[in-house]
Amino acid sequence: MRNKIIDYTFIPQGSTVKQKRYALYLDVGNALKNGIIDHHQPFAPKMCATMLVYRYPHLIPKDIKSIIVHNSPDLDCIASSFLVEYYLKYKKFPKYAYKLVKFINEIDFGKSPKYTVSLYSLFNIVKSKYKTDKQVLDFGHTLIKQCAKYGFDTNTTPPIYKKYITDIKKDKKVYLEDFKKSKTMQFYLPMKNKKDKKNTKCLVVSQPQSKLFKVWARNDSIHTKDGFCMLVVQLNSRRTIVSVKPDGFVYLKGLGDFLNKKEKQKREQKNIAINQPNRVGYDMPDPWYDGRSALHNYTIIDTPIRGTELDFEEILNTIVYWSKNNA
Repeated sequence: MRNKIIDYTFIPQGSTVKQKRYALYLDVGNALKNGIIDHHQPFAPKMCATMLVYRYPHLIPKDIKSIIVHNSPDLDCIASSFLVEYYLKYKKFPKYAYKLVKFINEIDFGKSPKYTVSLYSLFNIVKSKYKTDKQVLDFGHTLIKQCAKYGFDTNTTPPIYKKYITDIKKDKKVYLEDFKKSKTMQFYLPMKNKKDKKNTKCLVVSQPQSKLFKVWARNDSIHTKDGFCMLVVQLNSRRTIVSVKPDGFVYLKGLGDFLNKKEKQKREQKNIAINQPNRVGYDMPDPWYDGRSALHNYTIIDTPIRGTELDFEEILNTIVYWSKNNA
């Protein structure tokens, strides 16, 4: 199915770009127009990049020679590029396209798959075998085609991947080990549809080893009744992600702005100047992304592209202060 004339380029997440002849930016670019299909800007429809491709195929240039996506491609990045390649070759989408689009939209929204074995779990377990972003993307395309015959969230798997079911189960044990080095906290978070706050249990962990950590934590009925609604996960010294259940009662509106104020202060202290235009919808270049797009609705906060200058304790202290005084 591969269009041999199409090359792939990988750029940092959150990059703001200009239209480029013979190219298509996917899941990156901060715009929704011909040649750029991204949902991370504030006024984008409540759709992931894969669904935007499905709904707006006219934005795919007919004569593209390259597809530009973000580093460390996730399933939305991979599925959207898969559909673009299919559409360019066959002038239509595959019969299973809507099922794929619906599944990816829910995953990118932050929901956990219904079943333990799914396109999501297989992708995250197996992708570590590959060394480059291009290899991961190629694997993802192949996995989508293989799973299409069995379903994307059905607890079944193509025979070739059955051996990885054991790895998925082992990953749950890795999560339990991660939990031992984590800590739980309570934060008062603003409610989505009320001028009120809700006491929310949060799981805080630094550098978890589980590949499906978010899935296990969201559905953890061992340590808390309904799983952890809020997660603060330090992936490394430069990147921390804060999130809440996307279909829950609370969100993180306002926390991103507060973290950005702290980030600005820290950059000034270190004499760090970033000579870039402000990111669309923000008042600074390379800010913390606070999920202000319609799809995420302030349910996820991620560090700047270059990484944060705040250490983990400063981030936690900022969340604690914001929760008590500003949420």
